[in-house]
Amino acid sequence: MARFGTEPRLAAMLLYGQKKGAIAFNTAARLVAILEHPPHYTGNSDIFILFNQPNKAWLHRAEQLRQREHIEKTIVDSSLLSILLAVAFPDRIAAKRNITNRYLLANGSGVELDQRDSLYGTSYLIVTHLLQPSNALQPRILLAIACEPALIIDHFPTLLSDVMTIQWLEKPGTLRSVRRKQIGHIVLNEQTVNKPSQDEFRQALMGWLRQQGIGQLDWTTSASQLCTRLICAKQWFTEFDWPSVDEDALLAHLDVWLLPDLDNIQDIKSLKQINITNALKRLMNWQQIQQLDRWLPTHYRLPTGNQVPINYHTEQPPMISARIQELFGEQENPKIAQDKITVIIELLSPANRVLHITSDLANFWQRSYRDVQKEMKGRYPKHF
Repeated sequence: MARFGTEPRLAAMLLYGQKKGAIAFNTAARLVAILEHPPHYTGNSDIFILFNQPNKAWLHRAEQLRQREHIEKTIVDSSLLSILLAVAFPDRIAAKRNITNRYLLANGSGVELDQRDSLYGTSYLIVTHLLQPSNALQPRILLAIACEPALIIDHFPTLLSDVMTIQWLEKPGTLRSVRRKQIGHIVLNEQTVNKPSQDEFRQALMGWLRQQGIGQLDWTTSASQLCTRLICAKQWFTEFDWPSVDEDALLAHLDVWLLPDLDNIQDIKSLKQINITNALKRLMNWQQIQQLDRWLPTHYRLPTGNQVPINYHTEQPPMISARIQELFGEQENPKIAQDKITVIIELLSPANRVLHITSDLANFWQRSYRDVQKEMKGRYPKHF
């Protein structure tokens, strides 16, 4: 395509025109000339009008392109314009939103058309040139042409995708399967699917979760802590290949850890009943699960025999909370991660009020305990 001496999008259009014959190439050549040197915008973005009222410079450039490729000189055919432009700008096929002058591009971006423009109100466009004004939220269309999606799809069927998606209906609180015909992000039509296959529904449900986020799942303390433990394991044991559990990674690998639990899910209630802790363990092999439980345990056994949860944090040491009398006889802070990490202890009163936080329990017993004991003895004589 480099031989055409123009940018890749326009070269692709010329190449397509060349394959389709002399008329298509001559038409594409004039289009390229217009797009290379577009006129100053004066309220008319319609390429169709410009094409049929060419200036001498455009005609000269088109002739230059024709002669370079030794193509027969023929008439041009304006009915080919949208097809040729779809070759060069498939990502800029645009559909009018409910707001009359705003459009959604196939690539997902939003653009707007001046309300005085000759194309104002057109349902579908192919946009070639845009301008981002400093005082506007969305780019403004400078050059475009009206198009019919059916005609574009007829020539380029691969642009059309058949997408199964999920919609959440607040009333009656269920998930609905919808099949959409789309060009990129542009939905051409949709219909409810009453009985999708199990695989279709699960794939659509994962797509819905990727749009809505994993916050739609029931993130119990256990599930959140498992993710935090894995993040800590990555920091403390860099030599091992621990799975990534940030939101982007989890969404990217839903098929690995969540897919097996999506059978028979039909509403948000049943979705939130999935045990996320167990599901996340599918990201690890048996050995990793054993290592994680051994090196970063979920609980710590106190001298009394009671177990308290270890609360892990990504940017500070792990911590346990225990009533001070349950730690009588304990001389040091617990250590985890093969003794790499000291666990902070939050010492509580019998009423579970925080008395002291320490990373050096031995020092607390020697220096601070007597003051705490005096203070607590009047309040809790049975315990102190």
